[in-house]
Amino acid sequence: MENLVNLYDAVFHRKSVRKYKMEPLPMELMFGLQKEMEALEPLLPHIPYSLEMASEEKVRGLFTIRAPHYLCLYSDPKQEGAYENAGYLMEQVA
Repeated sequence: MENLVNLYDAVFHRKSVRKYKMEPLPMELMFGLQKEMEALEPLLPHIPYSLEMASEEKVRGLFTIRAPHYLCLYSDPKQEGAYENAGYLMEQVA
């Protein structure tokens, strides 16, 4: 229950950031993030998803914001609740 309270609190205290330092995160933080990603609990466990950490070279797009690292979530948008599930997962990361 305490974990849910922390997640709820984070929703109201986070900020949108558009400019990032271009220095990569230390490897120990990258490994810690990977470990946290493996422990995520989906809202709807029957919907398959995957998470990938990508570098700037792998991310392309018209509105791409430059950052040294990106966290990409992949899921099947045709599944009912897929977007809610993705948002729930990414809020845990935040």
